[in-house]
Amino acid sequence: MQTTLDLSRRAVLGLPLLLSAQTRTKDDFFDGNQIHELRLELDPAHWQTLRDNFRENTWYRGGLEWTGTNTACSVRSRGRGSRNGAKPNLKLSFINFEGGHRFLGLDTVVLTNLYQDATMLKNFLAQQLFIRAGLPAPRFSFARLTVNGEYWGVYGVGEDVDDRFLNHRLGEKGGFLYEYSWVDQYGFEDRGDDLARYFPAPFAPKNSHKKPDTQPLVDFITGISRAPSNEAFLAHVDQHMNAQQYLTMLAVESYYDERDGQTGTWGLNGFYMYRFAKSTQFWFIPWDKDWSFFDARRSPFYNIEANTLAKRLLAIPRYNSFYREELRRVAGLAGASGGWLENQMQSRITNLRPSYRADARKPYPNAVQDDQLESLTNFIRQRSANLIAQL
Repeated sequence: MQTTLDLSRRAVLGLPLLLSAQTRTKDDFFDGNQIHELRLELDPAHWQTLRDNFRENTWYRGGLEWTGTNTACSVRSRGRGSRNGAKPNLKLSFINFEGGHRFLGLDTVVLTNLYQDATMLKNFLAQQLFIRAGLPAPRFSFARLTVNGEYWGVYGVGEDVDDRFLNHRLGEKGGFLYEYSWVDQYGFEDRGDDLARYFPAPFAPKNSHKKPDTQPLVDFITGISRAPSNEAFLAHVDQHMNAQQYLTMLAVESYYDERDGQTGTWGLNGFYMYRFAKSTQFWFIPWDKDWSFFDARRSPFYNIEANTLAKRLLAIPRYNSFYREELRRVAGLAGASGGWLENQMQSRITNLRPSYRADARKPYPNAVQDDQLESLTNFIRQRSANLIAQL
């Protein structure tokens, strides 16, 4: 079998890049029902440099092998608060070099070190619940990662929000994608008409091959506050977004007590916004949900006042009623003790525990993980009933 390191050399020589032992798809790759085996190889000196300079986004050439499928790729460090050199967060690209190609139809994939969550499960469970609620959310699976033959522990395998994702989930990719990147406590307040107050932070244009065309997003944000009446606000909302989609996303976040989302403790975080081509309509896409599942008793209206968009929407009786019904629906989808979400969790614990125990680079000792898993279990068993009681 061709090794991954050989494949990175094949790329340099201009030889075919992708070899497959059998037909595999991206659905198989993001199948969270199993723990995958990913084998990454790159020059050992480059791997050391990546770890020593983990704050940098320098790309290094390498190769990846997954269940007999081998491909050349480029690798760099990624992430924000979880970036480190002890167990790096990684982004893999299959197209950003001469002769680049897609792997299983994917341009990129992210490998998350799960440093901010001792259970390793929160982001996976949150994204699964978004999908179950009918929202376009990135898929997430798990893998044992080896680098140059050395085991580097359990990683999350995340679907990147890029043109491939947009085309598959939203039916087009010709619009404009923005990632919200936290810089300060913010909740869609009017910061004036100066584009520099919004771009490139906190709203970072992501599909940089296009002119970002940022004015429509500023018009949307400023209009949230400037609409002089509920009627004017509703007209503005209808022009710029699907309010029900947004409130469903908010209901899912409220269910699992998201501390880093639309009503986050430190302001907005953890989402993308996509504006459809030749349209003023925006769509919200959730992202990075590992700061969650804390207090099963927390109010679903917690911190609403800090988000100007959510506050004004919930001041409209029909949207307030819709949000409450979505909370009940999401609670039902998640289930109580022994329900769907707990079954999702328990099956992942069974699969992941041996690999976690063998992970010498995990940031938390086994006892801490066990305590956190118990807390997560209790949250899921109690949350639906507590939420419905509050409603």
